[in-house]
Amino acid sequence: MLGVFTVEGRWCRHVVLAFIAINLIVLLNAILHDPRFGYDAPGHIAYVKTLADRRLPTPADSHEFFSPPLPYVPAAIAWKLFDGASSEGRQIAALKTAQLVQFLGSIVTCWSVLAIAKLIRADRWMALASLIALGMVPAYYRTFAMVRGEPMMVALLMLGTYHALRCFAVDRPTVIRAGVAGLFLGGAMLSRQWALLALPALALVGVWRLVVDSETRRPTFVAALVILVTSATVGGWFYVHLHQEYGSMRAFNRAPEEELESKESDVSPSVFRSLLHAPVRHAYQDHPAWLFYADTWGDYWRYFLISARDQKGRLVKSVQTDRLVRSGKAKSSNSFTMPAYLGRVCVVSIVPSVFLLSGLGFGLWQLKTWRTKQFPVSAGCPGTVTPDPRPHGDESRVSEYDAQTPEPCGGACVLPVIAMMTVTSLAGYVWFVWTYPNDHLDTVKASYMLQILPLLAISAAAMWCALRDRSPRFAKGVGICVLLVLLHNLPAMVTRYSIL
Repeated sequence: MLGVFTVEGRWCRHVVLAFIAINLIVLLNAILHDPRFGYDAPGHIAYVKTLADRRLPTPADSHEFFSPPLPYVPAAIAWKLFDGASSEGRQIAALKTAQLVQFLGSIVTCWSVLAIAKLIRADRWMALASLIALGMVPAYYRTFAMVRGEPMMVALLMLGTYHALRCFAVDRPTVIRAGVAGLFLGGAMLSRQWALLALPALALVGVWRLVVDSETRRPTFVAALVILVTSATVGGWFYVHLHQEYGSMRAFNRAPEEELESKESDVSPSVFRSLLHAPVRHAYQDHPAWLFYADTWGDYWRYFLISARDQKGRLVKSVQTDRLVRSGKAKSSNSFTMPAYLGRVCVVSIVPSVFLLSGLGFGLWQLKTWRTKQFPVSAGCPGTVTPDPRPHGDESRVSEYDAQTPEPCGGACVLPVIAMMTVTSLAGYVWFVWTYPNDHLDTVKASYMLQILPLLAISAAAMWCALRDRSPRFAKGVGICVLLVLLHNLPAMVTRYSIL
């Protein structure tokens, strides 16, 4: 497990420091953020209470009844354990338990990013760039601070992706590796429906291996069957439940609607003024793409950074903040200063946005390298072991031997698969927003697409490393710009909804 932090047997201290820094911020938010505030927080809290009674919620219990139950299990267990505490203390203890479990999920997510990145390119720059690309996005920290399903889903999806890629793109397919991959992917399905959007692209690598590698066709077929059966057994039962109880496996808290009457959504000067001065709630009701951008880099829905307290020092809901401030009854609020800062964040974040999207394009471009002749189990590639030519105990030729050891070539198909997982996830999400329209675009939230952040980070890191090979100076300039933006955006990564 610690191998993701090493290259050629040596620890990469910068990678370790980046890993620690990201997860320390996640831990800080888990401690500070009041878990009663967040996207659809009342529904998630009601889900925990219902699950603590050992039953799945109905629409009468929670408007999140359609969400899979796995992420709520730790909080439900804590709810039962703190049976003797006061109602508020019991609730806080249960929800804090969920936040700390999500902190562990962040550790798993970052580890998986490093592990997959190493399949593409085993050097410290690839590892470091992957973590920086992931850790520079404020939406990552905001989502892991809130009690909801996406953090656990992403952690399990990334673990399942790593083992599936090892099974079909790097090593010889085995039942054990396939079973592990199926277990994690099934857990992701049992955490949030968004995981299903990434699976079609991930399945392609198994189909590809089955078609082009005649020598391992039987174990490949068996491994694919094991993944399918295991994941369906672990996560599929909940979707059967939805179909039986509500008539559809894609049940939601409102019925699909016809497309609402289209409104003007041209890029007018007011859009840019809002982006610069106040990219927050109500600014982009007619602009889903701009809303998603503002929520990714800022806090559009105002559940994390823009807050207010009443005269008794209690946090108020985001929809009540403006009214409380205008009435002069707010004891404290940052609603006047924070939007301007978030405007600057959104403007400077154009740089890392281009960086991430360029990485996606680079990953898709690598589809042209996905050819049969580059099959990874060919001589010298992962799945085979190159014998050490040195006599036992002879360390005199370490550098020579390490230099001759072949690089992992699983990246020939790993990177395109990662890019396609991003595309299918985004395409499925666009379909969802289109199917469930709303005047306020309340289905447009960056947290819903948390899974694309680690995927984009890996693709962007691979692109940056390829750029560094060709033009070190230009790559250095890009890296410096991204780091400067990260430093500017750092305050946007820590909650202002402090429970302390």
